[in-house]
Amino acid sequence: MFRKLSMLTVLTILAVCCLNGCGKKEAETESSKDYVYEETVKEFQGLRGDVLAFSRNDEGYYVCTYEEQTEDKFVTTLYQVDEDGNELNSYLISSDKDADVLVSGILVADDNKIYIVKDEYDNRTDTVDSYIAMLDGNGNVLNNVNLKDFSDGSESFVDAQIDNNGMIAIEFEDKISILDSELNHKGNIPIQAGIYKMSVSKDGDILALEEKSGVLGGGKLDVMKIDTNALKCNKVASINNDYINFNGILMRGTKYDFYYKTSNGIYGYDINEKKEYKVMDLAASYLSLDNTEYFESLMDGRFYDIYLDNDEQKVFLSTYEKVDPESLKDRTVITYGGIFIDEEVKKEALKFNRQNKEYQIVFKDYAEEVSGTEDPAEKMSLDISAGNIPDIIDLSIASIKEYENKDLLEDLSEYIDKDEVLDKEDFLDNIWDAMLIDGKLYFAASGVYLSSLVGNSDTVGDKNSVSINDIYDINQKCKDGQTIFGPKSKDDILHEFFRMGAGEFIDEENKKCSFDSDDFKTLLKFCNENGQEGKKDKINESEEIEAVKEGTIFFAERTVIKLENIILLNDILGDKVRFVGYPGKDTGYSYFRFNNAIGISASSEYKEEAWKFVRTFFTKEHQGKLENGNIPLRKDCFEMMKKAYTAEDEYVDELGNRVHPIEGR
Repeated sequence: MFRKLSMLTVLTILAVCCLNGCGKKEAETESSKDYVYEETVKEFQGLRGDVLAFSRNDEGYYVCTYEEQTEDKFVTTLYQVDEDGNELNSYLISSDKDADVLVSGILVADDNKIYIVKDEYDNRTDTVDSYIAMLDGNGNVLNNVNLKDFSDGSESFVDAQIDNNGMIAIEFEDKISILDSELNHKGNIPIQAGIYKMSVSKDGDILALEEKSGVLGGGKLDVMKIDTNALKCNKVASINNDYINFNGILMRGTKYDFYYKTSNGIYGYDINEKKEYKVMDLAASYLSLDNTEYFESLMDGRFYDIYLDNDEQKVFLSTYEKVDPESLKDRTVITYGGIFIDEEVKKEALKFNRQNKEYQIVFKDYAEEVSGTEDPAEKMSLDISAGNIPDIIDLSIASIKEYENKDLLEDLSEYIDKDEVLDKEDFLDNIWDAMLIDGKLYFAASGVYLSSLVGNSDTVGDKNSVSINDIYDINQKCKDGQTIFGPKSKDDILHEFFRMGAGEFIDEENKKCSFDSDDFKTLLKFCNENGQEGKKDKINESEEIEAVKEGTIFFAERTVIKLENIILLNDILGDKVRFVGYPGKDTGYSYFRFNNAIGISASSEYKEEAWKFVRTFFTKEHQGKLENGNIPLRKDCFEMMKKAYTAEDEYVDELGNRVHPIEGR
């Protein structure tokens, strides 16, 4: 959802930064009780640094971390930890060269031999070599093999696994190399594009996923067993391939032959029965796909994960155990409806559900409920027309004005007026005014992104906005080798004009358009004269900005501008950077998009409880998260972000975020 701002308004927002250099299945609340897991957290005593990789066997866990010692030097350590989180052994993983070492995989054999896959970064030659090393139980290196010994060096490493016979599979982009327990190369298995990271079955066989078409989104994914003796892959199962729900993540088999994850849950698969079984419901267990990215299974049916808590700088083990369904209390459901619901929203909903004993947010993502050529927006619209209106409506890709015209949205102004913490004075005046429709507030949001054309004052002068006629006049003055937008077709250029500026010629409210105006004719003439048909050399964003700096391209479009983008553009163009908006009839406008725009249904029975969730996105705690990269709506968070992006020394801000100076400042 976009709004238009005059360049004066946009520059008010940007000025300080630039000047400072800176399934498919609807959630089932009853049946989900059968798939609830509870987390237990335990600290791994003595472990330090970021977690690179982990594994386990009957004797405990193996965790590899790296810890920064100086600005350009860090150490990598392999720890062995028991079930209670106590360190048993630790081994420094080093190189015989002046190289930093990063570990991407740990394999533990039944005889307690340890294999690590590592990258060695040689600081003298600025090169990287990848190795698989064999260690004994005391951390002594018994063998160290360069992956180039059985690859041509240009193939990217993907994954490594070890089977119950000690045979090792090293996966590259186009082949799987098989090694024995002494790291002797036994041969290669050719593979095609569409092989995902591997795992190990309950019986100790190495498994891989194969997408035969090479394109995600349809049909089935084959599960292949790697035959390390015959050097071939054999199909043992097929599972549904839904791009929305499935992310190509296999998990080690324990109670089932293997597990796999979707955005909704974890499933076990029985190869003999050719049947999947739901094991864990993520939402009901207060988890998301992000939370479970590095999950692995334990023999007793539990799951575990190992991670570094950045705030506490400690390493933790989380284990997840199934909860007795009879012990779970029924809660009232607040439905959240949308299309491609953002993961950040899901995380906030999980927090809400953890803290609330009477209500829970349940998602209805229409993108997961359609198949083939079905349109999720149409399905959502039909649902709402039939009166099946979610309590909370995701407006990120919807027309808020259209919803408001149909009286579907609750005015949130009165909720803010009654809120003991929030106040409309908390928000940037320009943004707050732009959020109001006829003086009413129909949605909350976590921040904004800007969209504009970026130019260089050496070529476009000191303009802070441009009209269509300005663009045409500038084009007449182009020298050889200069273009306004680079090598683009007529359609591409028209799209660039129209992406945000269609409102200059289309009056949606009055159902009128002005495609016969002189301005639109000038626009079409410009596109016709400058479009380059046929094969074009595509350039990436950094190359495009360099071309703007050099003056060979006059304008680069940026549809998502965050504060870090502004700083980067300022670093490249200095005080010559010009945000001129999108050309209009008389002037140019930049636009901004609200991130995670969320409204409450006017017909909801649970408006007060829905507000308790929706208000989260207006809070300082949410908008002050630096990792979001949004331009905050709140004045205090905007000041916090400005300070963070111009910091010269490391510090901890008032929300506990550890802020590091931006490199090069």
